[in-house]
Amino acid sequence: MKNIFTFLLLSGFCCFAQAQSRHYVHASAAGTNNGQSWSDAFTDLQAALQIAQAGDEIWVAQGTYFPTNSTDRTISFEPASGVKLFGGFNGSETDLSQRDWQAHEAILSGDIGISGDSTDNSFTVMYLFQSDSNTIIDGFSLCMGIANDSFASGTRDRTNCGGGLYIDAGNWDAFPTIQNCRFWRNTALSFGGGGMTNGTSSASVAPRFVDCIFEENRSFGSGGGLARFGGSWAERGV
Repeated sequence: MKNIFTFLLLSGFCCFAQAQSRHYVHASAAGTNNGQSWSDAFTDLQAALQIAQAGDEIWVAQGTYFPTNSTDRTISFEPASGVKLFGGFNGSETDLSQRDWQAHEAILSGDIGISGDSTDNSFTVMYLFQSDSNTIIDGFSLCMGIANDSFASGTRDRTNCGGGLYIDAGNWDAFPTIQNCRFWRNTALSFGGGGMTNGTSSASVAPRFVDCIFEENRSFGSGGGLARFGGSWAERGV
């Protein structure tokens, strides 16, 4: 019985340890690119997002990152609920307090396809679906998302709303924290050029934006900077 208990205890510890990992991303890393250190960092943010689970942290060094290397405008950065995404590192830090997101800008850009041609940009740079209160997006510039799909199925579709960021509660909850972020030159055909939060009548939508900047975003409907649909029965602390 003791051996079985010890096995279960160790197994539980291993699962806990695996569920709280740190992944590194650096656009110019030249190592093995497995994300386990700055020298061996992933060069593609999507590679880190594919393996990150709730409780994990992703540290992203300065540079420009695109949702895709293809021309598929529907692809966004999509962190899983509970993932903590931090930008603004120079690629040598060992502690969060050492980073400077203003001096070492981590840019998430929708300018895919032909560089400088906004007609083929990503519809939405980042998409968060039913993200819980442990989800953090901190220290990024989100820019050049162009949500202008005139064939979208509805006026709140992610392809015509939320060029920079779309927070989707669906019929559930959405409580992410967005802090130290800059939303710049994003566009939406319907709502929320810089950002869009959306929930149905049964959802609770309460994202928290802290020390964020919205510049030169626009919407042909309303909410050039930020649009919000849906109520919230939850109160978020400061």
